[in-house]
Amino acid sequence: MSHLLVFAVAVPMLTAVVAIVAEASLDGGEVRASSPRALTTVRAISWVGLLALLAVAIGMVVQVEGGDIVVYRLGNWPSPFAIVFVLDRMSALMVAMTSLLAVFVALAARGPFEAQGRYFHGLLQLQLMGLSGAFLTGDLFNLFVFFEILLIASYGLLLFGGGTERLSAGFTYILLNLVGSGLFLVAVGTLYGVLGTLNMADIGVRAAAADPADVPLLRTAALLLVIVFALKGAVAPIHLWLPKTYGAAIAPVAALFAVMTKVGLYAIVRTVPVSFGPLLFPEGLGATNLLTQWLMPGALLTLVLATLGAAAAPGLKQFVCFLVLASVGMVGLGFGLFTPAGFTAGIYYMVHSTIVLAAFFLLADLVARERGPLRDRLTAGPQPEHARELSVLFLLLAAAAVGLPPLSGFIGKYLVLVAAWELPWARSQIWITIIATSFVSLVVMSRVGSVLFWNVGVVEPPESDEFAVQRRDFLPTYGLLAVAVLLAALAEPVGRYAEATALQLLDRDTYIDRVMNDREPTPRALEEAGR
Repeated sequence: MSHLLVFAVAVPMLTAVVAIVAEASLDGGEVRASSPRALTTVRAISWVGLLALLAVAIGMVVQVEGGDIVVYRLGNWPSPFAIVFVLDRMSALMVAMTSLLAVFVALAARGPFEAQGRYFHGLLQLQLMGLSGAFLTGDLFNLFVFFEILLIASYGLLLFGGGTERLSAGFTYILLNLVGSGLFLVAVGTLYGVLGTLNMADIGVRAAAADPADVPLLRTAALLLVIVFALKGAVAPIHLWLPKTYGAAIAPVAALFAVMTKVGLYAIVRTVPVSFGPLLFPEGLGATNLLTQWLMPGALLTLVLATLGAAAAPGLKQFVCFLVLASVGMVGLGFGLFTPAGFTAGIYYMVHSTIVLAAFFLLADLVARERGPLRDRLTAGPQPEHARELSVLFLLLAAAAVGLPPLSGFIGKYLVLVAAWELPWARSQIWITIIATSFVSLVVMSRVGSVLFWNVGVVEPPESDEFAVQRRDFLPTYGLLAVAVLLAALAEPVGRYAEATALQLLDRDTYIDRVMNDREPTPRALEEAGR
């Protein structure tokens, strides 16, 4: 069963290769868009890979549900020399969430979207390969490698379909990520130069015993890595790239990008407790420190600025982009506490927001395709043809995003508030910010819904019959909404899993011992982890 870790990376990699070769051989190299014959073949190949990856992800969740940590050493070299993949509750959850989201993304792309260019499914699979590798790797350099793989694939997906707006957004996106990658290498090089290792567990061991003269340099490198992860997660004040980037992408790609900001936040909670806890939290996790003094205000600022941006958004898709930023702020608040309760809240809210906002991007596209030349602009115009159905979907997704009971957004915000109440130094600012921004978001949501669905007029035809909304186009949105409803209905077991995941993330000693020594956990340890 440990080979599942390799399959999570190998399946999308091989699927991408087969899909790209098949599409190139069927169409040649001269056409701009794929032929129907090539699309049919490539789509079938991609779906085989997607379903296989989903099955692997489910198997991984089942494998670690009892609390085990699975370590896979490529080439069977001993730690810390081996390239290691590490599977625990958190990495299994992230791979499962991403693979499930990819199924709905591929379903939404079927038809006019995937026909706008070439190699959509190949790029999608490469993106999944990079995401899975980033979630599973136990080595900082390989984290950088998988970051680059997923970023290169995201460049192609962002530019898919062409156009000046996408080219402009892509240039900014690429430039910022090149800066981030450069800083990533500087931090990694510094850590390797001082400690002589890039294995996350081994860094934790050596950093705890580092020469006091080296601690300032190590702490600087660790904070630089956190800044890089915050850039990729779009934490304020380095967040302004996100609305333009996500707003330019086609709807299925924007839905997939809903998970991209979570990669940066995941990297923070993966590396800080295990590798940098002794450096950044000398008084223990959960205590106020330099990192919390920067990360918490950044998350609060992200939430406030995102709410204001949503209020001023000119279109529905831009509005959803700012909701993504708001979700970054909420997840950052939970993770920024660095307590079991905070991590539990952040994990639950991360899953909720990824699913709900991906569905919101798909809904925004359906609305735009039914409003003719007005597209998704928030101005009075003709009522969409499927106004009743679209308005109900908007109402449910808006309620979930704002945090109205009994949907998953309410549960996520409640968990963050409870976690903040345990820490006097964070209590007042988090409670005031969440309650105030939630109220403003509710008012803004009401205005957006009124503009889009309460204006009755003559239905104008879409710009092209090719993009006319069909019944099957609603299925991905309904599917993602169903997942969000399940998150609320199964809040107790999902919350228990999130709590167990949080405790495992903060148990650095068990992680280090498992990776470095490869000792099987005792039955008693498994029982305690399960509790």
